[in-house]
Amino acid sequence: MRYFVKVFFFVLLFLSKTILSDAAYSISPIHLAFSKEEHNTSLDFLYIKKFSSDNSKKYFQVVLENLQGSEKLEPSGKNIMVSPYIFSLNPGQTQKIRFALKKHLRNNRPNEEKVYKVIIKELPNKKLLPSQKGVQFRYNVAVLMRIEPKEIKILEPLCSYRDTSSGVSVSVQNSSNIMHKISGLKISPKKGKEKIETIVKYAFPNSKIKFEYKSKKTKALSIRVKKDPSSKTGTFISCKKTI
Repeated sequence: MRYFVKVFFFVLLFLSKTILSDAAYSISPIHLAFSKEEHNTSLDFLYIKKFSSDNSKKYFQVVLENLQGSEKLEPSGKNIMVSPYIFSLNPGQTQKIRFALKKHLRNNRPNEEKVYKVIIKELPNKKLLPSQKGVQFRYNVAVLMRIEPKEIKILEPLCSYRDTSSGVSVSVQNSSNIMHKISGLKISPKKGKEKIETIVKYAFPNSKIKFEYKSKKTKALSIRVKKDPSSKTGTFISCKKTI
């Protein structure tokens, strides 16, 4: 079985209420891998249909967002080639979008995992180019893209928390060189039964994240962390309580 820590696509988010009421899209497969031997991959973007009476052709653009760098939106083609990056679809049609690492990334993989968001945006009008000022995108669909580092180093994350007036403040230090997904909180309140809450948070390589969660006063807390993307559920790690 292929080790999916290499480069891993998964559906991240998020069809807004507007999308759900007016249009439907599908992205498959959910998981894609760039191994060190394979520098090309693709995903299928399906414009299923319009639920309203408007079943006209739609125009889309692919944008790559670097989630770690100071430069948020980077042009398609700086590190990864995208083809096509602008396309049109009628209801029921599927567009295969191909991604390829550029030569400098193929020959010199990063020391830390690179994380991108691949955003597919619906253009408002075929006559308006994405570079034109004032263009407003209508709908967004996105997946995460992860590029394998030279060597994978996975370390146990450190977690701490403290009680606040409205709940808990949680801090997670990721010292690995790949991204970790935090998918749950196990909360043991001072009064009442233990419960597990579903959350979705991402800790980038060698970084710390903090987040708040509303709850009653706690006597213990742990987080469910997916350190290895090939893991289906992840494991729980206890958090140290601080003042």
